Amino acid sequence: MPLSEKYKAERRSEPVNFLVFHCFALSTAKMLDLFEKSGASVHYIIQRNGKVLKLVDEEKVAYHAGLSSWRGVSGLNAKSIGIELQNSDMGQQKYTKVQIKSLIELARDIIKRYKIKPQNIVGHSDIAPIRKPDPAKFFPWEFLAENGIGIWPKISNGESFIDEKQTKKLLAKIGYDTIDLTAAFYAFATRFMPEKIQVQDDLIEREAEVFAYWSGVKVDEIGAKVYNAPAIYPPMAKLLLKDKKILSRLEQVAKAYK
Repeated sequence: MPLSEKYKAERRSEPVNFLVFHCFALSTAKMLDLFEKSGASVHYIIQRNGKVLKLVDEEKVAYHAGLSSWRGVSGLNAKSIGIELQNSDMGQQKYTKVQIKSLIELARDIIKRYKIKPQNIVGHSDIAPIRKPDPAKFFPWEFLAENGIGIWPKISNGESFIDEKQTKKLLAKIGYDTIDLTAAFYAFATRFMPEKIQVQDDLIEREAEVFAYWSGVKVDEIGAKVYNAPAIYPPMAKLLLKDKKILSRLEQVAKAYK
């Protein structure tokens, strides 16, 4: 049986407007087994050696984004293509050169065919910051933007003294759901100022705990549960909200999102 017939998917009823990047910390075999058992799925996997596996046909909806929101649009599964990259420390180790080369080739093709806007090219942590850390610290957003994938504005060093109300407004302008301001700001910092993000030794375990929690939440309970869901960001994340250099970066990035 072809891989594209083994994983949960359904026919699309809406156009593709988003491209979502993920990473996973398992072997490919274990990840494929997890997809089959959990009912999750993704369109493509890119292994450490650069090999691309197609799991779900693009004309079908894959279940990779889950509860998600970006720029006021929720439920991104129905409107996106999902790509998973293998990374044994959930994006906290460098991706391989061949892996990124394959990603660039694949992403460029998808972007061209669906005319996906740069502001709609996102990571899982961007669209689900409360519960997802990937593609994390070492995902090469700046390099991808240099190759026509996503946004990385010209950035200068500086400091800012904006308050939390202004911070929330700018994050929302970029696209983040700010229901949990710390989570959204941490996701932003991880993407646009990764040098400020510390490696978390327990990230894989905590991400697994969050995944297990959400796997047990019934659809009709999600609205009530989301406020109390386990958050993926570390305890020190709240301190970043006062970091003047990250706040300055936020102001600069927000200007590039229209």
